[in-house]
Amino acid sequence: MDNFRKIIQPYNGKTYGGRGFKVYVNIEYENDRLSLTGVEGPLPSGNCLGSCGQIDMHYKHDDYTPAKGWSHETIDQLMFIWKLYHLNDMKSGCEHQRMAGITYDDEPKHICPICGYKIGSAWKHMKVPDDVLEILKGYPEAETKPAWV
Repeated sequence: MDNFRKIIQPYNGKTYGGRGFKVYVNIEYENDRLSLTGVEGPLPSGNCLGSCGQIDMHYKHDDYTPAKGWSHETIDQLMFIWKLYHLNDMKSGCEHQRMAGITYDDEPKHICPICGYKIGSAWKHMKVPDDVLEILKGYPEAETKPAWV
């Protein structure tokens, strides 16, 4: 899959301090590495009305309105992809540990019975499937340019 970068605006925040805000996400895929970062209400000053960085954990259906071309279902899909594949070249577990749901936080001394890998002893790469990359590439570009993201 070719490298790509795009900025999307999947949803709008209700209000923060009496002001509504747009939420932007920067998607970058380069040299088999996927990175997603977001910003809630970016301001020209470099500040923002909400949070920035890994904002995927902030999204709750009741707090946000999907932007044009988006639905709660497509946003849920984005959040699932974000959680699973973000920084796919820096996973602490081998493929067997990931498939079994074993994390470094839960079992920091776990040794894989299949391949012998000790969780957290190196960064492992997890390939992002081409169909997932096609989904990300297919999301609509942001209609407005953010101050930054």
